[in-house]
Amino acid sequence: MIAALLVTARAPALTLPVEKKVLEIGIIVSPTGVMATGAQLAVNPQEDGLEYFNEEPGIPRVTIEYIWTDCARDRAKFPVYSN
Repeated sequence: MIAALLVTARAPALTLPVEKKVLEIGIIVSPTGVMATGAQLAVNPQEDGLEYFNEEPGIPRVTIEYIWTDCARDRAKFPVYSN
């Protein structure tokens, strides 16, 4: 029993691989076009919040990427919405 304790005491510590994960959050927004001012008032704080989250320890080993596309308030760009 003493031998088993000595062997385990000298064993190297178990280390798990550090794997970074990326969480992608997407939004369709109108930073151009007729709704530009209102859209920027909504999008800018979201981007700032995600930057803060990534700089501060939010979820360990997780980075959030903010992905957006400009629809310019034009339904023709997204045929799935034009009925």
